[in-house]
Amino acid sequence: MFSVVLPVVKTRFLAEAIDGILAQTHRDFELIVVDNAADGDVRALVDSKADRRISYQRHHPRLPIIENWMRCLAYATRPYFVLASDDDRHEPPFLAEMARLIARYPDAGLYHARARIVDENGNLRRLAPACPEFEDGLDFLWHRMARLREHFISDFCWPTEALRREGGFVAFPDAWFTDEATAVRHAARGGVACSPDPCFTYRESPDNLTSTAAAPRKLQAIAQYEDWVTAFLDRQQASGATPTRIAAIRAEMPRRLERMRYRVLLDPGGAGLGKALGLVLGQGRRYRVSLGGLLAAGMLGLSGRLFERTSGR
Repeated sequence: MFSVVLPVVKTRFLAEAIDGILAQTHRDFELIVVDNAADGDVRALVDSKADRRISYQRHHPRLPIIENWMRCLAYATRPYFVLASDDDRHEPPFLAEMARLIARYPDAGLYHARARIVDENGNLRRLAPACPEFEDGLDFLWHRMARLREHFISDFCWPTEALRREGGFVAFPDAWFTDEATAVRHAARGGVACSPDPCFTYRESPDNLTSTAAAPRKLQAIAQYEDWVTAFLDRQQASGATPTRIAAIRAEMPRRLERMRYRVLLDPGGAGLGKALGLVLGQGRRYRVSLGGLLAAGMLGLSGRLFERTSGR
């Protein structure tokens, strides 16, 4: 029923990621481990599991993120597709919850599990906000823009052929917003069915893609995502979608994305103030940032408000 494809670059938490998938209470799945020129002996770890449901693929040299994910999708042979992560964990009920949702909402555009977020040592930091069991694409997008949702690429389950027909994953620099845009696209086709069970564990650590992407690439991705959502909303409006909800999303989007831009620039672990000023003065129009905005965001940063924890990045 499920193809769980696990692309691997980092191996620190890989054994835990594999063990979580093999411990699923729903047993009808294949696990395809894709070694994308990883930093350790992935093949030896896979072979040590001696489980017929596991297969191994290797990419060398390392593929870029989106290209690698597209190749992972091509390997899938089952009707439903899960893109796993080498430092996260699917808890034992995850696939069973997805199967339950599929049985109840067979025409949904995608399926989703609530996440629990842990630190690099496995200590619980928070739960992602709960979602309705079913909602349409516009509600899904509005909650994300209003920073009332938190989700990741690996807490989704996609109908495999539908994902392929749509061209796979929506590409942005360093895959920033790829999960979100791809999910919104599929939610618009048939809605989202969601489990309240926090059966996916996302690990926040310095090695996360979100943490390691460079500031200019993040700013470029934010601008491209803003353009993508604007075009998406234009199409929804032309097709007769509720004007009030579209207007609400348009109102929330600049607030959320502006906050994200200046968080990227002022992130204490990022480029630093000197480089932030250089980006604003040299490429502010391209990245949609200004000196006034940077100064205002800096004041918020000093007060702690810019970096306070909110859902939805």
